[in-house]
Amino acid sequence: MQYYPPAKLRKIMSQADLVVHCADVEIEGMACMEAFASGCVPVIADSPLSSTVSYALTPNNRFPANDSKILAQRIDYWFEHPQKLIKMRQEYRKYSKTLSVARSAKTAIGNLEKLILR
Repeated sequence: MQYYPPAKLRKIMSQADLVVHCADVEIEGMACMEAFASGCVPVIADSPLSSTVSYALTPNNRFPANDSKILAQRIDYWFEHPQKLIKMRQEYRKYSKTLSVARSAKTAIGNLEKLILR
C-alpha cells in the first residue's frame, strides 16, 4: 500500500478496467467518482452506511457488502463481457460529467429559487 499524488493516481486508474469500492461507511464517494471519471468501471458495496452505491448504474455495478461470492460474480461478469465493459467505461465517464461542483451548485440554487417563488 502506498500514497500516490493525484496526477499519478489518475494515471494508474486510467490503466485499470475495474475498481472495487468495498467501504462499509462512506459519505460522499469521492474516491469512487474519481475512479469512474478516469474510466474505471466500479463495483460498489451496498452498505446501509454508505451512499456510494447510488452511483451504481446497473445491478452488475453493485454487490451486497461483505459478500465476496457475489463480488466475484460481478467481477467475472465484466471480464466475461468485454464489449459491455467498454461501453460501461464510456457511460461512467459521461455520468461523471453530471456530478461537477458547478452543476450541483446550479441545481441547488435553482431549487432554492423555486422554494422562494412558492
